[in-house]
Amino acid sequence: MKKLGRAMVLMAALALLTGTASIDAQDKKGTETKKATGTEKVSGSVEVYKNDKGKWRYKILNGEGKTIAMPLPQLNWETKAEAVKALDELKTILNTAKPTEPKEEKK
Repeated sequence: MKKLGRAMVLMAALALLTGTASIDAQDKKGTETKKATGTEKVSGSVEVYKNDKGKWRYKILNGEGKTIAMPLPQLNWETKAEAVKALDELKTILNTAKPTEPKEEKK
């Protein structure tokens, strides 16, 4: 289950960082729906913030400002620089890795 959650976070971040998407979009009238081609730029942002325990974290927001990915709850950093470094490492991984199917675990 943990691997699935991590995979979902990574996939969401990958979509945000690579600028590809496969989402349905409605026009302003709400009468027509068109499929994104995957070449549109996805807008969003990454927020680095201090939590209520004084630790640094980050979250990835979509263009509507909704959180689509963040580190596991136990992951937090003492300084903002450490959180930014972790985020940079994630970006590097997502920009170079290709999505794969999870390996079957032996029981």
